[in-house]
Amino acid sequence: MKPPKTKIDPQGDLFRVRLEKICDPDHPLVKLTNRVDWAGIETRFEPTYAEAGRPGIRIWMMAGRTLLQTLRGLSEDEVVDQ
Repeated sequence: MKPPKTKIDPQGDLFRVRLEKICDPDHPLVKLTNRVDWAGIETRFEPTYAEAGRPGIRIWMMAGRTLLQTLRGLSEDEVVDQ
């Protein structure tokens, strides 16, 4: 099943701090994620999702974990722990 689309709420959530507000914009991983066309990747992978069943995991989550695993030479468990 396709993952749910992210809803953009212009007001935001009063009690939740947005991740981009607490991350250092000069951090290499922040710079890298801003260079990736996540919407384009989601569009290309969308046909592979089934129409029924458990909701899928967002593509940025799967690709991001794989990217961290490759860049830092980590195991799957180490990526999750970090």
